[in-house]
Amino acid sequence: NMMYPRLKLARDLLKKDGAIFVSCDEGEQARLRVAMDEIFGQENFVADMIWAAGRKNDSRLISVSHEYIVCYARDKGFLTEQKVEWRQRKKGLEDIYTQYERLKREHADDYSAMTAGMKEWYKGLADSHPAKAHKHYAHVDRRGVYFPDNISWPGGGGPKYAVLHPITRRPASVPSRGWMTSDPEKMQQWIDDDRVHFGGDESSVPCIKSYLKDRELQTPYSVFYQDGRAATKRLRDLMGGDYFDFPKDEIVLQEIVEMLTSGNDVVVDLFAGSGTIGQSVMAQNAADGGNRRYVL
Repeated sequence: NMMYPRLKLARDLLKKDGAIFVSCDEGEQARLRVAMDEIFGQENFVADMIWAAGRKNDSRLISVSHEYIVCYARDKGFLTEQKVEWRQRKKGLEDIYTQYERLKREHADDYSAMTAGMKEWYKGLADSHPAKAHKHYAHVDRRGVYFPDNISWPGGGGPKYAVLHPITRRPASVPSRGWMTSDPEKMQQWIDDDRVHFGGDESSVPCIKSYLKDRELQTPYSVFYQDGRAATKRLRDLMGGDYFDFPKDEIVLQEIVEMLTSGNDVVVDLFAGSGTIGQSVMAQNAADGGNRRYVL
């Protein structure tokens, strides 16, 4: 009785390309989905995002250590027609760029030494470190950090022609699916521009260089980890005491604000709580220069 009218109001407030995210625990998820299907339409369901918030040891049977963020679009069909994409910046990038700059100061233009240093640095990271997920970006050239990406024709059946290894001057191995471009001159332009990664000799298949600076955004994952106790501690340190029960995590909400909004968009939170959405919107405005507004 309390949630239903607010959800209905939320739907009416949303722009056609808008969306709603509702946090809930396992006990409410099934009932929430029924209500949301009725109000927003089952066809506008986007995803259940699962937030792994850390192990709890207060259960005798199963330690339920996750929450849900249920997402519905105002008009999913409209998003498809407009080719709307939700993207968020990959985590751990600043650490990678910091390490790259450190190696650059140490090794100058010795890209082999910088590459070895990047690989060694990734090995030393804990598996939980956000930068570890991007360990394939371990090679370095004059443009920056990259990984040797697939240079073959999507789906197979692509063109096959001779591509000479720049050192041995012998034809390099051709990918089984053929080259990604049917134009040998275009391929040669890529090679001359140092955008093709070759192995030590012609026996290995070349790769196209994919630079981290060009791939900073990704499609958000439906399952993610964020320590559920951290937000409580940060708010306690800020306020000098525990004045709000179970505050939301401003870092998680900032990621949602980032992936869905820009410019002068308005973000509405029907349950203000400790004002988390307000902080999240301001933090994202500071990060990308946006002018988003919020109503709590």
